[in-house]
Amino acid sequence: SAVNVLTDPSFELNPLTTLSNVLTNIPAFQGQWGHENSTIWTGPDGFVNPDSFSRMLKVDLGGNYSQTGQCIDVSAYAADIDAGNVLVAMGAMFNADLPAADGSASLSFIDSSGLFGNFTGPDLATGNVTLDALASTWQPIGLGNTMPAGTRWLFFQVAYRDATLIDGQGQSGFGYVDSAIVDVMVVPEPTTLVALSLVGMLALRRRA
Repeated sequence: SAVNVLTDPSFELNPLTTLSNVLTNIPAFQGQWGHENSTIWTGPDGFVNPDSFSRMLKVDLGGNYSQTGQCIDVSAYAADIDAGNVLVAMGAMFNADLPAADGSASLSFIDSSGLFGNFTGPDLATGNVTLDALASTWQPIGLGNTMPAGTRWLFFQVAYRDATLIDGQGQSGFGYVDSAIVDVMVVPEPTTLVALSLVGMLALRRRA
């Protein structure tokens, strides 16, 4: 069965550190959320309620993108990763209090050096996904595929494109993220079809 390898996937337990800390010292900050222009919000915020439990990530305007990410040690799966037997599905639930906000999720694969930039393959990235204008609905954004050989660390990131957090009258708003997932599954003979089917777990395991 798939295992969600994220720490604190619903932003309930740990204080945020900076994104720079996470990316420049992966081993020291593994399992900790690093952010740009975000806060942990408790309870409802206007018409937006947390998707799971009592807290959610609230994303404010920054520069081009406002990003929050976490590094994950997957060295325990090393043999199966190198054999091509590990599938990964990543994503989260997204919401916004204004129309046409763009959210995205991505996953970077890093080698045993633990240095961001030493990648074992291309990122798994959703690109910008435009959310609906309903604050009452959370929307899943995510993808799945086979983990590249040599991978020992993952960097998972959620983001909003800042230009889309401004409404037609020039008023800024907020994007929200909750119920994040980086699901890892070991299978004897993975296929792209099986990998993509894991994305459905975003809806089934939202409260993991």
